[in-house]
Amino acid sequence: MTQADHAIAEQKLLEERATLTQFDNELQDLENAIREQKRGVSDAEIALKKLEHDIAALEKDKDAQAKFVTDLEKQHEWIRDECQ
Repeated sequence: MTQADHAIAEQKLLEERATLTQFDNELQDLENAIREQKRGVSDAEIALKKLEHDIAALEKDKDAQAKFVTDLEKQHEWIRDECQ
């Protein structure tokens, strides 16, 4: 191998390393983007679970209040008369 062949091979090696480094950087950027998206999805799922819990609690409270009103109407006829 001559000095020129060695220099050409060295240059190709440097170019390939640069290309591989660029690909590694792109892969790292994609992995970071995926990680951020997963975090966003996870946060959204947690928020959704909280909202579902809040809705269930409100529905339970609504049912309890409706029962309370019904009980009051049974105890006091004037309430039923006033509501009509």
